Amino acid sequence: MAVQPGLGLKLPVQDGSTGYFDTAYDVATQLKANIANLILTKKGERIMNPTFGCNIHSLVFDQITDDILANARGAIEEAIQTWMPFITINDIQIQKQEDSNRIFLTVTFSVKAGINLTDVLTLVI
Repeated sequence: MAVQPGLGLKLPVQDGSTGYFDTAYDVATQLKANIANLILTKKGERIMNPTFGCNIHSLVFDQITDDILANARGAIEEAIQTWMPFITINDIQIQKQEDSNRIFLTVTFSVKAGINLTDVLTLVI
């Protein structure tokens, strides 16, 4: 029996059952990992690719207001449009938890062409 090749690493990075790291074997899981990687990477953090990432981290220590939430939504949309143009963002829900200064981010997305896939990614920033 042939071994199914992995598509990439799952996030968070952890030990896998068949190798060094846990691997995604389906498109939905890998797309969620790629979107999370894009959103959680600060611009300038990736060596040799300083424009990769999302500016959402610059908003983390600001007071959580409606303007900040709109800016966060815009930063996510810009990053996905730039780096993953094959993804359509259907909805971005941002819920603030002011007492702990955290943002719960839910991105509903679909793939523009090729496969019929819609999924949801939830992150705590």
